[in-house]
Amino acid sequence: MTFEEFVDNIRQEIREEGYMAATMLAGRIVVWAK
Repeated sequence: MTFEEFVDNIRQEIREEGYMAATMLAGRIVVWAK
């Protein structure tokens, strides 16, 4: 998966789940980016 695809997946989840999911996903990004 490319980074662009990863970001697109996050945007989709934010639309579906809202702010709380976005906050949790932000933590996931930090882990994934290492």
